[in-house]
Amino acid sequence: MIKGEIYHGSHSAAGKLGHTTSVPNGRLCECGRRGCLMAHAAEPYMLDEWQSRSGSSISRDEFARSVEHQEDLALSILSDCGSRIGRHLADMVNLFDPEIIVVAGEAVQFGDALLDPIRKTMEEFAFFTKPELVADWVPSSWARGAAALATQNIFDFERSPSG
Repeated sequence: MIKGEIYHGSHSAAGKLGHTTSVPNGRLCECGRRGCLMAHAAEPYMLDEWQSRSGSSISRDEFARSVEHQEDLALSILSDCGSRIGRHLADMVNLFDPEIIVVAGEAVQFGDALLDPIRKTMEEFAFFTKPELVADWVPSSWARGAAALATQNIFDFERSPSG
C-alpha cells in the first residue's frame, strides 16, 4: 500500500516478494522459475524439508502438531524459512521504508516459531528503520481479502463521482 492505495505496478505485478530469487538455480517454483523465495520458504518447502531431513513423510496437520509440541526438527525448519523470509523483507524495508509489514498466509499459524526468526533477521539486515511486523491470519483470511477487494470500489466515496 502506498498512501492508502494498493500499489499494482506498471504491469500489475508489484509485491511478488515470493517470486524474487532466493537461491540461484534452486528448486522449481510454481511460477516456472527456479530459486524463488516461495520455493525455498513456503509451506510445501517446509513439508519437503521435513521429509528430506527425517526420512518420513508428514502431513500438514502432523507438521503443525510438531510445531505445537516444540519438536526440534519442525522448529529448525521454521527458523530456516523465517530467516530466509526475513532477509528478503529487510531488503524491501531498505528499499521502501514501510511503517508496518503485514504477514499473512497459512504458515502464519505457526506463530512465533516462524515470526521470531523473521523479526530477528529483519533487525539484523534492515539498515535504518525497523517496521512493526504484524501477523494477520485466521482461517477465513483469503475469503475476507477477496471480499474486501471486490467491494473496495463500491464504498470508495473519495473516488466516486458525486451527484
